[in-house]
Amino acid sequence: ERQVGVNFPPLHPQCRSKTRAYMGEEIEKTLKRRARNPVTGKPEIVDNISYKEWAKQHGIDTNREDSDRKFLKIGGKYGNISKNDAVAIKSERKRALKYADSVSFDGATRADNLKIVNDTLERLTAKYPTKKLRRIQLDDLGQSNAKSSGVRLRINRALINSTPKRFDWAGYVAENNAEIARLEKGLATKPYQAYVKAQEEIADLKWQNKFKRGSVSSDGYGIKGTITHEYGHILADQYIGLTNGNTAIVGYSTAKDATYAMMRDKVKATYEIARKNGDIFNISWYASKTEREFFAEAFCAREHGEKLPDYIESIVEEICNGSAV
Repeated sequence: ERQVGVNFPPLHPQCRSKTRAYMGEEIEKTLKRRARNPVTGKPEIVDNISYKEWAKQHGIDTNREDSDRKFLKIGGKYGNISKNDAVAIKSERKRALKYADSVSFDGATRADNLKIVNDTLERLTAKYPTKKLRRIQLDDLGQSNAKSSGVRLRINRALINSTPKRFDWAGYVAENNAEIARLEKGLATKPYQAYVKAQEEIADLKWQNKFKRGSVSSDGYGIKGTITHEYGHILADQYIGLTNGNTAIVGYSTAKDATYAMMRDKVKATYEIARKNGDIFNISWYASKTEREFFAEAFCAREHGEKLPDYIESIVEEICNGSAV
């Protein structure tokens, strides 16, 4: 009985409709569906119910673009919080919508730390305006405190739900020295491949020990430092495409392709000079990773009142002022 354009696809130009077998309502009810668990973020198999029914089970308000979930309330997966805390977290989520089209603070238990996030964003956006992000969200990021680009900011849920402490860099260096001593013991008698590997590890540990700290944000600046570092990424990506190239730039124009590329090259050249002359040792070990991390760390240090060498200060200032835009 099929008639193309009437009851069988394609039904209209650019039609993407498909067909599938209909087995009757009773059988349909026994089928399963795949859904993403709103707590773990992992896919799972659920009963064949409508999205609205599934959302209701998980306390999701389908009338809002990105609602607070059931586990934001008392007895959540990430820790018990009071009704007052839940209200405060929702308030900070609403406030964060000023900086992103979509905000998810799912699993947050510390409204005070979310306030630090918003306070930092408020201060930085006032000084260095950027285009509104597509999304700010809490995630389980393992060892990373946060990740960002010109369109998104992801913050480690564990960071928000804890009291960040200053990283013991002196203790870390001491551990490195102990490891160096262990690797050097009997070095001359090691087989060639083991000898080469040990020498590489020793060289890397000695390189790390030259730095005054691991990262700027871990040096007592806590969440404020983490968000400032990430804002450095956001700003550099939107202003000169430092992370994602020209298409990441606000007000992108092909007429300025060469200008944006020149600014990226300038950051890289400054980074390489800092590595070569040792100035990078006074910023952080993390700054030595790439020119992108170098800029974000230098920006973070500068925003916390630290003095940078003039040539580094100059490139940070130039980008922050939007010279290339």
